[in-house]
Parts: sequence; C-alpha cells; structure tokens
Amino acid sequence: MLRSFPGRLVRADLAREVVGPAYDALRPDQRAEHARRHERSFLRVTRSPPDLPDVGEAELLRINRAALDALLAEEAFSRPIDGLFLYELGHQGHRQIGIVGELPVGAAADGRILRHELTRIDRVDLLARHLDVVGAWSSPIAATYRADPVVDALVAELSDRPPDLDLPDHYRVDQRVWRVTDRDEVDALVAAFRRQVVYVVDGHHRLDAALHHGGSTGILMTLFPHDQLQVRSFHRAVTPASTGALLDAASARPLAAEEPAEPGRPGEVGIWADGRWHRGTLPAPTGSELVDQLDVSRLQQGLLAPVLGVVDPRTDPRLHHLPASTGVASVERAAEGGVGLLLHPMSIDDLLAVADAGDAMPPKSTSFEPKARSGVILRLLDD
Repeated sequence: MLRSFPGRLVRADLAREVVGPAYDALRPDQRAEHARRHERSFLRVTRSPPDLPDVGEAELLRINRAALDALLAEEAFSRPIDGLFLYELGHQGHRQIGIVGELPVGAAADGRILRHELTRIDRVDLLARHLDVVGAWSSPIAATYRADPVVDALVAELSDRPPDLDLPDHYRVDQRVWRVTDRDEVDALVAAFRRQVVYVVDGHHRLDAALHHGGSTGILMTLFPHDQLQVRSFHRAVTPASTGALLDAASARPLAAEEPAEPGRPGEVGIWADGRWHRGTLPAPTGSELVDQLDVSRLQQGLLAPVLGVVDPRTDPRLHHLPASTGVASVERAAEGGVGLLLHPMSIDDLLAVADAGDAMPPKSTSFEPKARSGVILRLLDD
C-alpha cells in the first residue's frame, strides 16, 4: 500500500526562494506577480492557463518544464534517495505531521484509496498533461487515515531528531521535513499501512490525473492521521447570476454590519448579493443518504441547480470555487455581477463516512489548512 520512492528534497539554503505560497490561496494575477518577482519560485513550474492567458496550453506546459529544468540545473534539490519523508505543517498553534510516500495507482480502483468529491474534467485533463510534459510530482496529494497508535508511535520516534529541513513562518506556515531512508524504519512504516484505507482530502483532481496518465509510476501522497486535520469550506461565486430568486429561495435576510458573513452552524448559507451580505437557510435535503444531508449537497441540489441553473458543477464556467483561507473579501470580488455563497465546514467524520459509503460530494466541497506546499519534495518520473 505504502512504498518508498526516489525523492528529492529542496535545498535548505534555497527553500525560502523555491517554496512559495499555496497555489489556490492566490488569484491568477497574484500568482503571476509572485512568479515575476521570484525567479526560483516553484509557482513557475505549476502555472495553469489563467496565470499565462496569452499562451496556448502546449506552450504553457513547455514553459513549466523549462522552469523545472532551470531549478534542476541549479541543483536546487538534493539527488534522489530512496525512502520516505515525514512532513510537519504548523499554523496558528495547530500542528500536523504526515508521511510522504508513494501509493500504487491500482489502490484507487480496488477500494484502498477512497474519495469523497467529484472532479472538474477540464482540470483533470490539464493536470494529466502536466504529468506527461513536466514529468514530476511536486504537490503530494493530501490524504488521511484513521489514527492508529502504532503509526503514531513510529512517527513520534522518527521525528524526535533534528529535521533535514526547518522552514519556520514561511508564508504563514511552519514546515519541517525528516528524510527516512533506514531500511528498517521504512519497512516499519510500510508494514503499518498494509491494512490501512486511505481517504483523499485534498487533491482529487491530481488523483484522477494520475489515473489518466498511463506512465505514472505511482501516486505521491502525504498521509495525515484524521484526528490532526482541520476541515474548512470551499466557498462559491456564480457569475453572472440574478439575485432576487436566490434570496427568496433561501429565505435570506440582510445582515447588520457587525454580524459575521460566515454561517455559524450547518444548514445556513451566507449570500453576497446586491452589494451586501445576507444570511439564508439551505433547502431541505432531496434524498435520504448521508451525502444528501450535507450542506454542499443541499446547496447544489436546492439552490445552484434549480435557482441559478448550475446543473453540472463539474463543467459550468459560471461557477467559481474559493477556499475559505482566501477570506470573505475574495468572494465579494469573485461575485461581481453575480452572487457569492459561504458554507459552514463539515466534520472530518462526515467526510470519512461519505467515502466509506462510496458516495461523492460536488467538486471542491472541502479545504484543509494548513496546506502542503509545492516544491518541498520532488519526485521526477524519470528517477
């Protein structure tokens, strides 16, 4: 299930230049500005069409590969060494530590890797071509497993030594990495995961891209115990969109200036419409399954589809997703000429239950903070 891989670790003396902020925490114009100002930033390797709108996709991927080649020529990463990594993330007092390793592609087909979200087809296609042209895993899929005292004890022992990389307070996240190459230590972690089921929490599109990429050697993942994760929401904006019918369908009322825009409990929705925030109620579930009871499903089935005409959230270009970490103001900007929608986050237990049942929520139903960063650990497909 879990296996070692030939991993490269970013050089400690270049880490602050190479490792950038979280990709989806920035707007395309912010990513473009960051890449312009930071020539070594790994955001130059992971650019997507909105970042360089004036070039075609083939040229974009060529540019991304050239940026990676420049970093490799500069030896910004260590040589590949077979093993695993421990990767710790900290933010505002919260800490979580995961195991970075490779999982077999077949595990996604035989029930050992479970998912809880649908994906957008255009994004999957682009990421699959990125794997093909750029030829590297640089953003491990974040996954979780039900916390296990055996794994906890192994991780605690292996991280009780100086880290190979210590990157404090870098774009608001503390990051530490330990390389695990001793064969007995690697084998102990591998053995602990033989009977584990793994749940994708962030990276459904990258997972589908790996399944579509015939040459992929495996799936690079960071595995966090479920009791260390913080689940946050993905908010939505729909543009263009009319506001009156939506406010009526949600029985929405305007909020006073001192009231928070974010919903305070499940079943509520924050609505940005006509230049101000409103608080509404999500329509009743349309089915009896657990996935139907969740706010993301009630929003899609009760408001987005019947009221705003967003029937397929996987393909509708009017629908935009924004992680909660980008803030309420980002939803207001994205909703210009339409509406913005804020959801209350679900629990990690509900997420695992949906995956166990084999159900799937709409795309971008959850986000997690803190988020692993691209360009810390690199797996070249040719290594």
